[in-house]
This record gives sequence, structure tokens and C-alpha cells, in this order.
Amino acid sequence: MIARCWESIRGRVWLAGLVTALLLGLVGPVVADVFTDDDGGFYEPAIEALEERGILEGTECGDGLVCPDDDTKRWVMAVWMVRALEDAEHDEVGSSRFSDVDAGEWWTPYVERLAELGVTKGCNVEQTRYCPDDPVTRGQMASFLVRAFRLANASPVGFTDTGGHGHAADIDALAAANITQGCDVEPARYCPDDPVTRGQMATFLARALGLVPLPPPVAPVPIAPDPEPVSPPERIAFVSRVGESYEIFVVDADGGSRRQLTQNNSEVSLRSLARPEWSSDGRSLVFESRDVDGENDWEIGVAFADGSGFSQITDNEWPDLSPAWSSEDRVAWIAVINSHRIWVMDRDGANIQKLTIGKQDATPEWSPDGTRIAFARRELTFGSDYEIWVMDRDGRNQRQLTDNNRWDTEPRWSPDGTKIAFQAHIEVYQGGPTSTRLDDSEIYVVQVEDGGVRQLTDNDYEDYDPVWSPDGTKIAFTRYRDGDYDIFVMDADGSNELQLTDDHLHNRHPEWSPDGTRLAFDNFVGIVIMDADGKNRQQLTQGPDQRPSWWSPSQ
Repeated sequence: MIARCWESIRGRVWLAGLVTALLLGLVGPVVADVFTDDDGGFYEPAIEALEERGILEGTECGDGLVCPDDDTKRWVMAVWMVRALEDAEHDEVGSSRFSDVDAGEWWTPYVERLAELGVTKGCNVEQTRYCPDDPVTRGQMASFLVRAFRLANASPVGFTDTGGHGHAADIDALAAANITQGCDVEPARYCPDDPVTRGQMATFLARALGLVPLPPPVAPVPIAPDPEPVSPPERIAFVSRVGESYEIFVVDADGGSRRQLTQNNSEVSLRSLARPEWSSDGRSLVFESRDVDGENDWEIGVAFADGSGFSQITDNEWPDLSPAWSSEDRVAWIAVINSHRIWVMDRDGANIQKLTIGKQDATPEWSPDGTRIAFARRELTFGSDYEIWVMDRDGRNQRQLTDNNRWDTEPRWSPDGTKIAFQAHIEVYQGGPTSTRLDDSEIYVVQVEDGGVRQLTDNDYEDYDPVWSPDGTKIAFTRYRDGDYDIFVMDADGSNELQLTDDHLHNRHPEWSPDGTRLAFDNFVGIVIMDADGKNRQQLTQGPDQRPSWWSPSQ
């Protein structure tokens, strides 16, 4: 309602300007009035301009009616956009790529053509559905127009309700092209999840085609000057036990402002909780979360760092585990169904796509540039072991990198994307029928392009959980020996190994600060931070807090 009121207010101002423009001869005459329910309205010039070009033909809502305040259905949007882009009619098709689109519908060729043009992949990639009768949201509309008209990327324009939204970048691009001014001012809002009306859709499309004058550019949100600018604090996300459940928390790196993000309210295994991951803009986190229906399965959840905006973005009958965010905030995760498969989706749960099938895959890890995914894979045969694989972000060009006769897992890309560190694990049994299991795990590095493997550690202990320093010159890892865990660091070639902790507190899961000067890790006491040489240790939290994940404003 706010959006439509704001459009109406701007409409009166726009019409006054249009009259002046007509008197001065700056724009052409308004075309003949075709529809009776848009007379004098803000959307009338755009609607009539599209109608004159035949774009609206067959999509009317009645004799002489266009219903400008009704929601725009996805099939209507397809017809309008394809006609606008190609100024041509399309022949009937014998079938549709979408399972919910009837090939016999007259508008089906337009849906197919829109997909061919790369403007849409449908509403559900895995089930190949288009949802033709669903309304188009304002966020979706922005992405459709940006793809269709190849609008350039732009800096954020200051809408207060698009931060962390899956269509935020396209919304900013649409505003930068002066095609939209948003749904409200003071504060500036876009209302990305509201349905876009037929009048709004016609206006946005007519502006993109240059058929009606563009509104003034969106003014950036004014920011009061700060005489002493203060950078946002570094923050750490981690897992902590609350009563009988494990929850996701965020705390500032100085120990202040601890916030709880999730409310699982059920006893679960900490082993199944992946390390929470920050989005590229540092505003949100993705993590595993118990399904809201209380069943014993896991879904993928996201939330803003202040604890607001929790959203469950998967809803399946099987556990969804190990989410990983790309630099462009696509989410890869493991769906445990029959065996483990890797899937990807947008940060709002849309455009779901299955990338792997027929094997058992684990621990997806995006390359720094977001173009590839490294993962561990094993054959579905007894006694097989995991190897490190890599594939393109769309699942193509799957390639095996290691053949180690060990369990090669936990791949970690080097900052320059040329190498992958991983842990190689083997179980050795000694003593016959009552044998003792002697675990051996070492750190390796593999070259992505040629598959060259180098072993970095070689001892009788367990070395695991390798993490690269931000400059790629060092690797921190955990070593288990003599019943205890400690944090070690070494050069990227395995030399100059240095033990950083030795206090019998089970120090594990190291994470570098973004500037590479500190490490965070967990132990029996909670979350600890220290300098990269092991000095100046500080106990950040007190309690069973585990698996830290760093974030910095520089990311």
C-alpha cells in the first residue's frame, strides 16, 4: 500500500511535468486512450505507450481494462518483456522445459524465449518449474530488467530495506539507471518483497525502453558527518551450548555485544553444526539450523549479524548441511539424501540447482573468485576413500585432483586460488582382534591446475583443519598428540613449523583475522584470540563456545 501511495504522489508531480513538456514540444503526444481504468493515473502514459506497440495484446484483464493495480503474474511479465526486447511474435512450441507450463498455452513461447535469453531460470531449478501464475515481486522484477537490458552494476544507492537481500545488487543497478526511485522516502525504501503491480511493471518497462521520461536520479541517503569516524568492530561468529541446544552467536572481537542468532531449542550434536559463514558484505551469516517443524532434520538458515531477519532458506525431508557462501553470495551446501550431493542456490533460497549426482560428496569450498568449488568425493563402494575434486560453479568440468589412498577432506583454497590445502586421514590398526586404532592425519597441498601434490607435515600425530593466512604465506592447523590439541602454524611450503599453544586446554579450529595479525580458536574455556606468533592471548568468551569464524569491515 505504501508503495502504491508513493507512486500516486509522484504521479501527480510527473503529470504536471509531462504537460509542461508537451507544451514545450519536448516529448511526443500521448497516444489514443485505449483503457478506461487508467485514465488520469500515473501509469497511463506508460501503459498506453506499450499498448500502441502491441506489447500488452492478449494480456488485458477485460474489455477496455488493464487493471493497473493488480499484481503482475509471471506469465504476463514474460509476454511483455519478450515483445519489448524483440518486437516480434513467437510461434507455438511443442513442449516446455518447465514442468508446470502447458505447451498449449498461447503465452508458453514467450516463457520459453525468456529462458533462452537468460533472463529467467524459473522459480525452482531442480524441479524445473516456472510458477506462471505467481506474482512477480519488485526484487525479482529488478533482476529481470537488469538481465534483459544488460544494465551496469552500481554502488548501493541507500535503500534501507535491501541490505542482505538476494536482489540487492540488481535493485541498485535499476535505481542507478533512473528506472526506479523506490517505494518510499524518509527513509528510502524499495519494498523488494512486495508484488509489482501491472501499472508499475508497465512503467518500469516503458522507462527501460525510453518510451516515457525517466524520473530524477535517486538521491543518495544523506549521512551526517562524523567528526571522528569509527570503523565497525571486528566480529566473531561461533557455536555455543544453551541449555540442551547448540545455537549460533556473534560477539565483537573485544568481547562486547554478544548476540544470539538462532533458537533451535532442542538437543543436537555439535558435530553436525558447520562453522557459521559470513556473507561477502559482512551483514549476514549462513548456518545449519534445526527445521522449524521440530523434526529431526536440518535446514540452511540465514540471519543478519544483529540477530534479526532469520530466514530458513531450505525446506526438505532430508538434512541440509555444511553451507558455504561464495564471493557473490551464492550458497553451496550438502543435501543428505541416499548419499551426499552438492547443491547451490541464491542467498534467499531461489534458483536451486543440483551440481553433483551418483557419488558421495562433502565439504564444499568456494574459490576466492567464486568461479569454482572444491569438495571431497568418495565412490559409493565399500572401503573407498575420499579424494579432492574441483568443478565450475555450475557443476561442469568436474576434475579429480588427488588419489591418495587416504581420506582427503576439508579442502581450503589459497587466497590466490592456485592451490588447495587439505587434511589426509588414515586409520591404522595394531594388535589383531583386539586391535587399537592409531589415527594418522597429515596436511597436504595440491596445485589446482596440474594436480601436483605436496605433503607439508609428516609425523605420528594427527594434523588437521588447515587454514591459509590472508596473504597466503602461512598455514595454521590443529595437531592432536598425547591426548591434547594445540594450534600450530607453518610456512606455506611446510617449513618453519611453530607451536603456538601448549596448555592442555584442547585448543582447536584456528581462524585468521582478516589482516593476518591474529588467530581465533576455541578450547575448553571458550573462544580465545592471540597474535599470530602466539603472544598476547585474550579469553574472548567463557563457556562451551566452539568453531569461531572471523569477519572484518575490510571484507
